[in-house]
Amino acid sequence: MVTEIKAGKVPTFAEVEKKLRDSITGNRAPEEIRTLHDQVDDNRLAGKSLKEIARLLGISLKEFAAITRAGKGPGGKELFKSPDRDKILASAFGSAVGVENETVELADGGYAWARVLAITKAQQKPFDAVKADVEKLWRSNEIRAALTKLASAYIEKLKGGAAFADVAKSSGGKVAQTPAFKRGDSLPHLSAAAVNRAFALTKGVPASARTTDGKSRIVFEVTKVAEPEKLKPDAKKRLEEQIVNQLRTDTVGQYVVALRNRLGVETNQRLIDQTVGIVPQAN
Repeated sequence: MVTEIKAGKVPTFAEVEKKLRDSITGNRAPEEIRTLHDQVDDNRLAGKSLKEIARLLGISLKEFAAITRAGKGPGGKELFKSPDRDKILASAFGSAVGVENETVELADGGYAWARVLAITKAQQKPFDAVKADVEKLWRSNEIRAALTKLASAYIEKLKGGAAFADVAKSSGGKVAQTPAFKRGDSLPHLSAAAVNRAFALTKGVPASARTTDGKSRIVFEVTKVAEPEKLKPDAKKRLEEQIVNQLRTDTVGQYVVALRNRLGVETNQRLIDQTVGIVPQAN
């Protein structure tokens, strides 16, 4: 039953101005970007430098006296922050001095160009320059090893019949129980490694895994295993398609590997990664 009717209201221009402006800008942006892209390429063909083109067309330009593949300067300071940083740097590091590189398409619909003015060959850093980093890495590895050893000792105690509460109390930790979860679920206090490990365990057998922050380890055991529900026809069909696709992919992959081995084909994975815009993170 309708108990009240309020008259409709036509919004004023001031109320919708921002929304209209954003809508018009969004509709015009792709065309404007494409026009600007063509203007950049025309000027490149005319022999102008990227610096001249940026000044002429009023677009942003980033210049670096020296930059590494990881976007850092010689002193290790991060110089270049962008969601497309790795893709742009891959274009630069896959190029030679003075070469007009292909346009780099950005995730937001824009474009970027990179030009290499000089190349400095990679050199081994002196020990004094990396001493702090080496010490930090060594300390991190030692802590990780000590945590793994300690977790193993707690697991042995649990296997020997010790109660979880007693082991937790002796370690200064606490006991917590998770809600039921599935193989692909994400839990706030249980890392993906622990979830995967849980589905490989037998009920009542303790194990350990790194925590979500990677700074400690968690000791756990599976207390209950629930049989999965019977799949509905649609879900069953999707699962069958996934399995078939995975088998097809695995078969083709094995066939390609066999052909490579038989024909003696080698691939330069680093060059491939640079070409497609994948840059490995520095350790």
